Amino acid sequence: MSNKTRKFAGKKVLILSCDGVVAQSLAEMIRNLGCEHKTAATSQEAVALCAEAEKAGKPFSIVLLDAATLGGNACATAQKLRALDRNIKLVFSPGGAGGLSLSEWQKGGFSVTLPYPVSVVELARVLA
Repeated sequence: MSNKTRKFAGKKVLILSCDGVVAQSLAEMIRNLGCEHKTAATSQEAVALCAEAEKAGKPFSIVLLDAATLGGNACATAQKLRALDRNIKLVFSPGGAGGLSLSEWQKGGFSVTLPYPVSVVELARVLA
């Protein structure tokens, strides 16, 4: 295990994206960084997976949320996830966010943004 992957070992990441190509690309980068991950195609599935992980005592540390998947439900989804775990890091990717400003997404409870196209360097920055 390299120092880079050791740095991220033990982090559990949930990817919320209805785009299979995006989800697969993110999953590969996350795996290569040494993190565990699961994917969800809908907000409801993401909330259910987070609730299940919380109940099992193995919560996700980070959720990557794709704006294209969330549409107008981004803030509502963020609030549901925060209700399950106040400490979860919510990473919003605004590609396709419909012109909403960063400040509007910050008000929604997101911790940080991750621009598309996602690079390993940017992903490692938000996972840190």
